[in-house]
Amino acid sequence: MRCIKVSLFLLLCLLLPGTAAAQAAQDNTELHTDDGLWVITNLEPLFSEQDDRGRLTGYAVELVRLILADAGFNNNILSAPWQRILAESAEKPDVLVFSLARTPEREDQFYWITPVTQNTYAFYALQGHSNGVSSLTALPKTSRVAVLENDFRHKALEKAGIKAVPTQSWGEALQALYNGQADYLFFSDGGVNVTCANSGFDCTRIKKAFVYQQATTYVALSKPGTNPALAERLKQAARSVKSAEQYTSLVNEWLATYAKRTALPISEENGVLILGQVNAD
Repeated sequence: MRCIKVSLFLLLCLLLPGTAAAQAAQDNTELHTDDGLWVITNLEPLFSEQDDRGRLTGYAVELVRLILADAGFNNNILSAPWQRILAESAEKPDVLVFSLARTPEREDQFYWITPVTQNTYAFYALQGHSNGVSSLTALPKTSRVAVLENDFRHKALEKAGIKAVPTQSWGEALQALYNGQADYLFFSDGGVNVTCANSGFDCTRIKKAFVYQQATTYVALSKPGTNPALAERLKQAARSVKSAEQYTSLVNEWLATYAKRTALPISEENGVLILGQVNAD
């Protein structure tokens, strides 16, 4: 296991941009490749982001490029908002997406190629306001929970009959918690750490109330109409990449890069980057 202090903006997933301009910047209107395989990511600093020339970069992007090359593909990686990515993968075959949180609801909708990151999804409250609640089922129905609109956590709140305060970005969700529009924030350890640090709020006031689940994000392939042989080809390529010395170099390179930009614990184990945790209340 390799371990280093980093702080990272994982949004396992699931971050929609907060402005129309940001969304337009990441929404490729022509999701097409010559050989039929579409490869799509959501922009998620630091894993899938654009450099100053507009090129996609980040640990997840570079990992997927290695997997594609090993499998004999030379596709461009496209970017789009999660809402569109999920719509495309539900309707079309041969859509490779990353980094997608693996949830029970999605289990039969995708071929799960290889894990990318592991994160803790939890409920957060301002210090002294968690009321001793220890699970979603114990959360009072009158609770207001800030969450990203149409995110899988939004769906979990609806299923549990808890009032959601939907927002267009995690920054807005954090603001809803701080200004009293929400009692809780349903997010992740890595996401809270970086979003809070970049918001200008007093980050020491936000505490974890209780853990919802540990979740792992994946490179995943759409299932409807997709030949299972393609999934096996990509899985084999992922195994080959992660067992090679080049993968070790990739991990070390990006951990060193993250260490210069951030400060949250993270480790790599068995081909998965494991994010650190925010302290509980």
